[in-house]
Amino acid sequence: VRAGCRTPAASASTAPTCGCGGTHRYMLRVWHRCSLSLAAHLPWRSSKRPGSPYPRRPFLCFVARMQETDETPIMEVRCQNPGSTKLVARAVEALGVKVIGSGTVSSLERPNYFDAEAFLGKLQTQSLGRQLLLAHSVGSTQTFLEKFHDKLPLGTVLVAETQTGGRGRGGNKWQNPPGCLLFSFTSRFVEARTLPFVQYLATMAVVQAAKQLTTEDLEANIKWPNDLYGNNKKLGGVLCNSFWVMETRSFTAVTGIGINVSNREPTTCIHELQERASGEGVFNYISKEELLAQVLLWYERFEDKFLSSGFTELQGLYLKSWLHTNQKVTLEEEGPDGSCEITLVIKGLTSSGFLLAEDEGGGSYELHPDGNSLDFFKGLVRKKLYK
Repeated sequence: VRAGCRTPAASASTAPTCGCGGTHRYMLRVWHRCSLSLAAHLPWRSSKRPGSPYPRRPFLCFVARMQETDETPIMEVRCQNPGSTKLVARAVEALGVKVIGSGTVSSLERPNYFDAEAFLGKLQTQSLGRQLLLAHSVGSTQTFLEKFHDKLPLGTVLVAETQTGGRGRGGNKWQNPPGCLLFSFTSRFVEARTLPFVQYLATMAVVQAAKQLTTEDLEANIKWPNDLYGNNKKLGGVLCNSFWVMETRSFTAVTGIGINVSNREPTTCIHELQERASGEGVFNYISKEELLAQVLLWYERFEDKFLSSGFTELQGLYLKSWLHTNQKVTLEEEGPDGSCEITLVIKGLTSSGFLLAEDEGGGSYELHPDGNSLDFFKGLVRKKLYK
């Protein structure tokens, strides 16, 4: 999806083009339509864990890959069940898409392409990630799942090789050079008060996964509320959005994560952090596939713990990973004699998920972003906490 590319989707025999000479809009529209067809034809919710909204593991592993060509879209389709594979392949072909590798392990050869076989072989979750969608190029994994969250099974993960319209916090554009791991997934929460903590669970999962696969000395940290940093440079970020679903009387959360794995520019990446941590040559660089498998596993563990016991038992681990303990922040406030500066020291998080800070006299405050600053720490508003 490129600027100015607004031609509506046409039939397979008359693929539209845009000013860049490609078929980008058409490719994405076919991708969307395929997803809707799959949701309509496959028994997504036929098997669940007792007491869980997520499908039981592993009843379906669907992989779809899209390759841009000058003529016909090409997609690889594989399902865990051979019967489902044929059903999906027929549905996709009916949309004018050429299907290859149906029921086989054949692949579209691309440098550094995400290896679904390797990922699924390493996945240890109970539910999350057992439904996998792959795209060579998509506007935004977050936007896609936000639009079709009600058409796809809960716990679906969408991985993209590239994004043409990646999103960050506050509507910022997310640029992703080759080497980034880009994915979004869905989850469910009943109470609205739990939603602010989803981004904390996600950032913790990334840090724990990266350290488990490398070393505890890896310089991967959390910058509140949703950024990942390595060696004081941005390593990645998390974006969370939620929707109230009347049918289930619950919230569906869509969590998008971008992590610099092998791209050393424009900031830093996990491979570079591995080299810094070892001090020597690195012979086993972390892969996107094993990192995603571990991130999903840690997130699933953290979410289960959070829903059963709250964030209190996880807060110690979170604070161990973040950058802000005893950090001093200066607030500008209007007083009777004009504006003044107040210095506070960050101590942790409050029960509602905001920053907990103290003044020189030991008074406690909850710090909220003012909603106007791109840097959360340059636009904080305090609220007195009474014991």
